[in-house]
Amino acid sequence: MRKLIGCITLAFVGLNLSLPAQAVRVTQQDIVCYFKYKNGDNAWVLDSAGATTLAGARRFTRQILQREQRLADEAGEELQVVYTGCRDPYGHN
Repeated sequence: MRKLIGCITLAFVGLNLSLPAQAVRVTQQDIVCYFKYKNGDNAWVLDSAGATTLAGARRFTRQILQREQRLADEAGEELQVVYTGCRDPYGHN
């Protein structure tokens, strides 16, 4: 049995099989929230965060903006944020 499990594990590693695409990047089935932000006098940056649920997408958006706020505070600049909505492939907004 151990030999069988070892062979299966080796096959996964050898074939470079890993997590499904959904766990690695945003897919067309994910809810994506778009926003743009600006640190001080820098140009506006358009960004997005996605997840399989609206709560997850909002949480990732919040994490990105918290990081940007920390960077702005360290540089003594003001962070401006504009939320441009979320795309839900199932139409539930």
